[in-house]
Formats: sequence, structure tokens, C-alpha cells
Amino acid sequence: MQKRHKLAVVGDLKERGFFMLKESVETAASALAVTRFTIYNYLNEIDAQVDARSHSRSAVGEDVQG
Repeated sequence: MQKRHKLAVVGDLKERGFFMLKESVETAASALAVTRFTIYNYLNEIDAQVDARSHSRSAVGEDVQG
């Protein structure tokens, strides 16, 4: 499984609230054959992508309104 596929799985699990459960990071890491640190890196990467999208949308909205 490639990194982009694993990122997609982690993103889907995050949207569903999976990471609110105890030991969820360890469970996901085991299922995806990565370390728990990799899962945390994936979560950070997903958050950064979401932040970048929201910033670009707000900048576009400001240009239209401004």
C-alpha cells in the first residue's frame, strides 16, 4: 500500500472520529504496518492540507468581497 492510500485511510478514520478512541493510533498503525509516529505524522499532514484549503478559500472570498 502506498503512502497516499494510507493517508486516505487515516483521513477517513479521522473524519469518522476513530482517533477519539483509546489506543486507536496503535490499532491503525498495526493495521497499516507503520509506526504510531507515522500515524501522527499523517494526521499532522492531513491537518496541514485542511488548513491550506481553508486559507485559500478565505483568501478567494476576501478578494471577491474586497
